[in-house]
Formats: sequence, C-alpha cells, structure tokens
Amino acid sequence: IQHAEFGTGAPRMTLRVERLQQHIRAVAEDNSAGFDFHTVPDAAFEELPERGMGLTLLRTCAEQLSYRRRGGWNRLAFVVDAMSSPATVGQNRRAS
Repeated sequence: IQHAEFGTGAPRMTLRVERLQQHIRAVAEDNSAGFDFHTVPDAAFEELPERGMGLTLLRTCAEQLSYRRRGGWNRLAFVVDAMSSPATVGQNRRAS
C-alpha cells in the first residue's frame, strides 16, 4: 500500500487474514491504480534494500500467490505455512 498510486480518488483498502489449520491466508484489496503482476521482476540485490522487496518475499515464502484486477479493485492473496521456521521458509518452493 505504501507504493500504491490512488490518483485523486479516496484510498480504500481491506485486509483479511485467517488461519486455515496449518496455514495462514491473507487477502489485500484496494482501489489503487494497480500494476502488472507478471512483469514485476524479482529484486536483484547484494545488500538488503529498504524498499522494493515485497513481491520478491511473497514469491519466495508463499505456497500460493495470486493477483487480479477487476472492477477498479486489486486483489492480492497469498497462503503461507504457519508452522514453518523462518530459517526454512522458501526452501523447496517452485518458481512460478
């Protein structure tokens, strides 16, 4: 949301988080201008930057990740394993 472009309209956003047995599902929706999810490259960095790592982290950590824009709203949803150790998150994940 920090990087979202809302233009002249009033920003609106919803966030839902729920526990599903051994997973956590989050869905964020907003009315910003959106972005082309499939053309945003993974961050390439030697040192950890302060910004620009959100999608790279989600692509690495999430077991499921989806984005769509419909009717002026953006929807980003992801599922992560609630039982994983932070040290092992992202291991054995397939690139998508």
